Amino acid sequence: MKRWHIIMLMVVCLILSSCMRGKVYDHYVDIHNEEWRQGDTITLHTDSIRNDGSYNSKVGIRIREEMPYIGVSILVTQKITNKDREGYTLTDTVDCQFVNDRGNKTGSGISHHQYIFPIRSQELHQGDTVTVTLCHIMNTDTIPAISEIGYILTKE
Repeated sequence: MKRWHIIMLMVVCLILSSCMRGKVYDHYVDIHNEEWRQGDTITLHTDSIRNDGSYNSKVGIRIREEMPYIGVSILVTQKITNKDREGYTLTDTVDCQFVNDRGNKTGSGISHHQYIFPIRSQELHQGDTVTVTLCHIMNTDTIPAISEIGYILTKE
């Protein structure tokens, strides 16, 4: 019986470690009253990068079923700094579509849906830190039904 528990524990550990493989940063911020107002800028800061390499950045959005829009556009600014060299800024517009061409939701979840959208692939170096700002650039003052916005950084 003990052998079975040890095997199950090893399997669970293996599954959990494979889910986190390459993930450097993954953090979400709650949106106050689940309404993202124009001008409400979300700022996130990564820890120092440990290894040189190629990294993929993504934006994550968690929305309620009642989302009235088929998508939102987000302005993403990534400011990369390092105490040993000059920093730089990357700016991207991410078009976040919540439904496919047939009108079906593409996210995962039941009453809340989670979506992850790629931003870009970029080279980062040991000691780099990334400060990310996210703001919506829609023609409306408030986007309802957004519960959380996040940033994900993974090593390729």
